[in-house]
Amino acid sequence: MEKQTLFWLFIGIFAVTAIITLLGITGVIKTIKEKYLNTLFTALILEVVGAVFLLFQGFNFTENRADLSAIISKSGLSPPDKVELQEAFIVEKLAKIPNLKKVTEENEQLKKTITEKDEEIAKIKGDAGRYDQNFYSNIIKLDDAIAAYPGKNINIGFQPEKKEAVYQLLVKIFGDLGKIQDGDAVYNQNQKINKPLVRKVYTDFRGSYGRIVLNESKIFLDEYDVSQLVRYYLEYRKVQPSYQAQFNVRNN
Repeated sequence: MEKQTLFWLFIGIFAVTAIITLLGITGVIKTIKEKYLNTLFTALILEVVGAVFLLFQGFNFTENRADLSAIISKSGLSPPDKVELQEAFIVEKLAKIPNLKKVTEENEQLKKTITEKDEEIAKIKGDAGRYDQNFYSNIIKLDDAIAAYPGKNINIGFQPEKKEAVYQLLVKIFGDLGKIQDGDAVYNQNQKINKPLVRKVYTDFRGSYGRIVLNESKIFLDEYDVSQLVRYYLEYRKVQPSYQAQFNVRNN
């Protein structure tokens, strides 16, 4: 409160001095003696110089500097609390840009690979109308089942009783490929799928393209294996273009 009072007091003195001095210099007030007028003029000059000095002393020349904290926050990062650490923080992040570029390129390549894979699957689905509808329908169902599993693969050797639907699809697919023939004991006395037989057929098929199964409890089925089923099917059709599936198991 005292500072505010002194401020306005000095403003009043400055204003009165300025008015009287200007009126005396211009001759409006003629009763001021010349020696007093010179003193008033000198005082006015000193007041102006003092006011300018105080003005620039309180002026913040750094207020136009970039707000580093705001810039860091806009980038989605949390800025350090101390201002002196914010510049070092930005320099550290900028130093990581080359690595970020490499990661970005790798991500782009991965996206490209995924896109190509999606296009291949889309092509397979589109071919369903040109080839055996039942075969491709089962291939699509198998591919979707694989995609639903963690790691994008199914271990048909582990807890086979929980993978009945997958075994059903394999029976139908290998029937269309001629790998399961009439007379094969596909079903047991309880009308359950003979899973050891199906695993044996799949294991032999998998070994034909270099994926040899060494552990009966680890028999994996993934998208690459599905692509091999399709490849074999297409080659089988070239050899026997007018073939009819030798065995096609239907659910009763």
